[in-house]
Amino acid sequence: MMNETESPAIIWFRKDLRLWDNPALTQGAEFPIISLFILDDEDPYNPGGASQWWLHKSLISLQNSLNAYGLKLILRRGAPLKILEEIIISHNVSALYWNRSYEPYAIERDKKIKEFFNSRLKCQSFNASLLAEPWTLKTQGGTPYQVFTPYWKALKALGGFSIPLPLPKNLKGYKEAIYSDDLESWALHPLHPDWSHGLEKEWMPGEEGAQKNLSFFIDNILHTYQKNRDFPDL
Repeated sequence: MMNETESPAIIWFRKDLRLWDNPALTQGAEFPIISLFILDDEDPYNPGGASQWWLHKSLISLQNSLNAYGLKLILRRGAPLKILEEIIISHNVSALYWNRSYEPYAIERDKKIKEFFNSRLKCQSFNASLLAEPWTLKTQGGTPYQVFTPYWKALKALGGFSIPLPLPKNLKGYKEAIYSDDLESWALHPLHPDWSHGLEKEWMPGEEGAQKNLSFFIDNILHTYQKNRDFPDL
């Protein structure tokens, strides 16, 4: 039996398919890491064809990034609670971390998962994508903002925004074998016909592509954004 410092943590990747500025990954860096992505077939917000293509390419990109640090991406398809429980029991997992999603289905699913595991292991979720989460800012009437300008004023008054997190140091992967699906078996990439060639020319899914797009925006678009954001064609 492993002691707690040797037993692994599951980092449950969802829409946050990146290593930089990933609070769940940063929190789990003290453990040997099981990097896990689950394709949840029960999610009513499952993506259409173009988004499936993006997911296929982004998972390949994430796997390549993890490989550089000796981590393997485990792919599973099915009900997340069942999959998580099986891995946690089989591999004496000490912690489960993920970054939050905000669709109604995801909130309810994640709440049930957290309640199920909270008494068994360290179980924590994080804000990895928003300056302020939906329940943080409300109008004086207690309802969500529906107009941008007053929302923006309230957001600036809130302050205290965290800076992006660096890549965690000394990442270490969990060494024991864990079953993983073959990504190709999920058939996310179009084949008959493969209509994605136009997307390939215009879009580079994955963390590297996102960083390049951000750099281009900062260098070329940001200085005129306040005026040009009102023109959808731009």
